[in-house]
Amino acid sequence: MSCLFTAGITRDCGYSFGGLKKIYLANESDIVSVNRNVSNQITGITMSSGGTFYEFEFEPQTGQKLEELQAGNVSKFVLQTLKFQLANITLAKKEVLEDLAIATTVAIIEDEAGLYWYFGELGRGLLTTVLSIDSGTKDADDAVATINLAGGNRGYATTVDSSIIAALL
Repeated sequence: MSCLFTAGITRDCGYSFGGLKKIYLANESDIVSVNRNVSNQITGITMSSGGTFYEFEFEPQTGQKLEELQAGNVSKFVLQTLKFQLANITLAKKEVLEDLAIATTVAIIEDEAGLYWYFGELGRGLLTTVLSIDSGTKDADDAVATINLAGGNRGYATTVDSSIIAALL
């Protein structure tokens, strides 16, 4: 059986920016259920007792979400990667990063268009693949922690209804 596409795509004209506005991370094990509407948009997330999404306030123009099709002879999936940088690393921040290094997470990401996206779906989660803390060498160098989270998904990210975000924090 052939897989067919059923529509074209119209180009949008206007101004836009790349990048991300907000990143919220939660432990994948705290997600009990995800509810969707008929358009497949996420309209509710039920979390275990004590579970929450934590905001990671990253440095401007360092947040990126990337989704890449990974295709073999018989299998296909989408590799979801989330990248960002944090500055002014203190002992308290370093302890959070050490926990993040070994955690399996999910993410809700707000892009510059104001859309929210869910990464780490289907019980697979995101794993930390890069976590480096760099002091820089010169006065003008960025002294930052660089974090990359990645995981496979059975398709591209699903949007999240913005009205549910506040209740998850």
